[in-house]
Amino acid sequence: MNSFLMVLDSLTWVQGIVFRDATDAIDVFGRFNVIGGERHIYSNVFLGMKQNAILLAGDSNVVLGNYIGIDTNGDTLGNEFGVFVTGSGNKIGHPDTSQANTISGNHVAGVTITGNIAGGGKDNRIVGNYIGTDPSGTQKRGNATGIEVFDAINTQIGDYLDTPQAHTETLFPGIQIRVS
Repeated sequence: MNSFLMVLDSLTWVQGIVFRDATDAIDVFGRFNVIGGERHIYSNVFLGMKQNAILLAGDSNVVLGNYIGIDTNGDTLGNEFGVFVTGSGNKIGHPDTSQANTISGNHVAGVTITGNIAGGGKDNRIVGNYIGTDPSGTQKRGNATGIEVFDAINTQIGDYLDTPQAHTETLFPGIQIRVS
């Protein structure tokens, strides 16, 4: 088993790849990367990661149109964490639900955003995703927790221009927020 399948610095597009059975699929340390895309053919699939499907340690990255912990047919093979964010200014999802991520079946959380004493983990947005459902949004495919936010400043879940998270189904808490 590979430890990390892809490590990104900056200005990279990752599209149309199936990632399976590693420690992490993509670790992002740079800026302005796009994982997925606006059309179905650009979608990535992330299944069976021992830690993170996507780690966003960098800033100003976009994750849209992917299947994280679930395949295009709605079958789950969850990751430990779907998307784990320590960077700032990242966007997960898109107001147009045809470009939404489907984040389901993950063992700890679908999306985790955590801040740090250096000021990371701020100004992130989670917009227009299917979290804890199948790709159609009609069948439950829960994560242990849908969204976790720990000490992350100015995290936005949903958007005043669109409907908040299209669907959130979980095994335990849907959204967990902790400030210490």
